[in-house]
Amino acid sequence: GISNIAAELEAAGLIRQEGKRVGQRGQPAVELSVDPAGGYTIGLSLAYGHVAGVLVDLVGEIVAQEDRTLTERGPKATVRALHVLAKSLMKQAKVAESRVWGIGCSVPGTVQNGAFWYDKVQESEEWRTFPLAPELEKLTGLRVLVENDATVAAIGESLYGAGRAAASFFYLHFNLGIGGGLVVGSQPYRAAF
Repeated sequence: GISNIAAELEAAGLIRQEGKRVGQRGQPAVELSVDPAGGYTIGLSLAYGHVAGVLVDLVGEIVAQEDRTLTERGPKATVRALHVLAKSLMKQAKVAESRVWGIGCSVPGTVQNGAFWYDKVQESEEWRTFPLAPELEKLTGLRVLVENDATVAAIGESLYGAGRAAASFFYLHFNLGIGGGLVVGSQPYRAAF
């Protein structure tokens, strides 16, 4: 039953025992909580001439954060800069790569089926066919998901911001251009473009 599931989650390092509640009928109840060190994820943000990153633990607390200016804007140089940033975040937090579940990367352009398809901000034809997620996966050895920056911002608002009070809303995103992220029924809405 539940104790077997809890034991499996504890063995996997995802939850931990906080103590036992006594004074009630039967055996003392074991209090469990999520173990923040049970896993980590990296969030990377690609902007015009700039990259930023955070490493967060299992409960969503930031354990490392860093911003860098890009000296080159070509796709190969950019993916290398994102890789260096991810490694730096893990080093700062003293988190082994094996404890990181994956990387989410926001980009200021069109994302189709999870692939970076076109980025008018980067002003380079090289970006039109550059496979950002697969290239970053090769360098880091981690699963990489790429999403439009406005959609990422809308998802963030639905999880941690004003969007928690509304199941459906539109997020207007101002950057070098204007974008928008739509959340319908608590899920990000993705159309063809």
